[in-house]
Amino acid sequence: MIETKNNPVVAKEKAVKNKPSVTNISDEVRDHLLVKLQKFEESRGYLKSKLNTKDLAKSFGSNSSYLSIVVNTYKQKSFSQYINDLCIDYAVARLQTDTKFRKYTVKAIAQEIGFNTAEAFAKTFYKNTGIYPSYFIKQLESRD
Repeated sequence: MIETKNNPVVAKEKAVKNKPSVTNISDEVRDHLLVKLQKFEESRGYLKSKLNTKDLAKSFGSNSSYLSIVVNTYKQKSFSQYINDLCIDYAVARLQTDTKFRKYTVKAIAQEIGFNTAEAFAKTFYKNTGIYPSYFIKQLESRD
């Protein structure tokens, strides 16, 4: 292949080679981000709607590239999958323990846990649990 400055193939290959990885992050930065993520999970920060890597990384005093790498490496998932999984786990646990929460509409539950639409919540809930939230709630209600 002929290397030219304006060749998009060469530019893409160089970008892939220069893509940051966890080995490019100092131990101090990595540990800082892992501690921040732990606190984020404990404080249920994932329940905020319109959460993104840029804003979260900024609140952690870091950048979105480093945060994405740490999440990908240590949580073994993409940032959006990480957030969605936390939200669904929270919803399942709360539905199991909070009878008032079960009375909410699917749309209200979705909004409560940071999803923009009931459809996105129901789809993600199903993907994670194998059951739709409305049916899950019905099962819980029939058990009680």
